[in-house]
Amino acid sequence: MRPVDFIAHARTDLPALLAEVRRLRLKSAD
Repeated sequence: MRPVDFIAHARTDLPALLAEVRRLRLKSAD
């Protein structure tokens, strides 16, 4: 996968990505 494709995908998937990061942070905070 080209970096450009990854960036384009990540940009559209950003809300889901942020939610995942937030969930992982909460999990690691325990």
